[in-house]
Amino acid sequence: MSSVNSELKYIRSGGIISIVAAIILCLWTLKSFLIRDNDISISIFLKFFSVFSIIHFITAFTICFFPSRFTRFKNFILLFTTFNLCYLVVELTTWFLSGFPALNIVHIDDRIDNRVFMFNKAPFVYDFSSGYKWVPNSNCRVVLIAANGISTVFDRVIKINNAGYISSRNYSSRKDSTVKRYLVLGDSFTAGEYNAESWVDNLQDIMKDKKLEFYSFSLSGIGVINWNSIFFNEIVPNYEFDGIIFAFLYDDWKRSFSIRSCSKDSIYIGAYKDIPPLDTLNFFKTNIPEKAVRNWLIKSDKEIDEKIKTLHPFYTFNKPDLYFLELVYHRIYKTSKAVFFKVFIKKDLKSGNNIIQDIDIERYIANKYGRQYLMRLKEIIDYCCNHRKRIIISSVPVLDEINDYNAGIPFAQNEELKKFCAFNNIEYFNCYEAAYRDLNRKDAAACFYENDLHWNDKGALLFSKKFAEYITKKGNDR
Repeated sequence: MSSVNSELKYIRSGGIISIVAAIILCLWTLKSFLIRDNDISISIFLKFFSVFSIIHFITAFTICFFPSRFTRFKNFILLFTTFNLCYLVVELTTWFLSGFPALNIVHIDDRIDNRVFMFNKAPFVYDFSSGYKWVPNSNCRVVLIAANGISTVFDRVIKINNAGYISSRNYSSRKDSTVKRYLVLGDSFTAGEYNAESWVDNLQDIMKDKKLEFYSFSLSGIGVINWNSIFFNEIVPNYEFDGIIFAFLYDDWKRSFSIRSCSKDSIYIGAYKDIPPLDTLNFFKTNIPEKAVRNWLIKSDKEIDEKIKTLHPFYTFNKPDLYFLELVYHRIYKTSKAVFFKVFIKKDLKSGNNIIQDIDIERYIANKYGRQYLMRLKEIIDYCCNHRKRIIISSVPVLDEINDYNAGIPFAQNEELKKFCAFNNIEYFNCYEAAYRDLNRKDAAACFYENDLHWNDKGALLFSKKFAEYITKKGNDR
């Protein structure tokens, strides 16, 4: 009798260990479904993994609560328990090792929220048309501390122009009739705080002998909804222009209306589901979040310098997370995406064929990102078409997608934008092809910060040069 009881305890113990691992796997799968982009290859991988997680949980649950049914399967119980115990040990070990920056264990996508921004003065003011602006006609020191907590990504003083955007040039409403003026709408890759000069200012320097002018109305964290409000509430009533340039990052489609504001020593960041209504007098009071963002700080120059001196050079404790699962996910995802496109996409990408050419692209975008976002962009396009303004849409690259593109794995958003532009008879600047084609991994990595997703000065300048070549090329210089 005692031997039977000991067997049941042994089986139940294995079941408890297994059910802990199973719960972790199920929670990670649920989290991934909620936060991952709706990419086809991601969906296939997550659906497969969810089936595995459910089967794993049911097995662990049955072993834990009905151990008597498994007395004849001791070898299976031993193997199953060993697998789960090893996983838990490896997960715990990976979390510990993630604190060593030199090992570069934490995937960069999972480090973004841990970055720390420091400003030597209140940098933002709320603005109805754009969501926020930098304090006009000012200089502001901005320091970005890498998410690993051991170094700065950049430390620079940025210049804010008269319109509240990052630029060394002030904006004027009227333009010389002999000059063509292009206005640029983008996000943090275009805004400029990550670079000594934004790619738009670089472009203006390159084109200084041409009769071309470029104004950037770009801000970090904004997308189509903010662009629409900036265009109709700020640009159209106040600026003469000949063309509009959209610099698209992959998530600019689906960002809510981003808002920011500052008190004396705190920064507030929030989002509104759509453009704020004009008749909402208390919008600022009711929509700016009450709680300041913990990792966006306003400090004196002395306090910033002291913080930089304390950055830990060797080890930092990361928040508890499933770092091993994330590493496995990113590796399997890359492999599955490559296999998916090689097996299921029977088209020659180099010949210009599009992986989504046989679908209604606008319905596809509306279903994937939301119809309201598509319509906000179409409103700008329709206005420009009706007023004979030139329209250029450009992709904005990230390092992983450059490497994938050069390995023959197309980037879904790049393909979507190409098809969308073709459908609407709009110019498309494919920066992956024009600027980064055939760069090896080392050269591509040299264009981006080591501890951040954004391009560095070299990457921004390369983009500017290639865009200048595109816009002045015969046939494109209209």
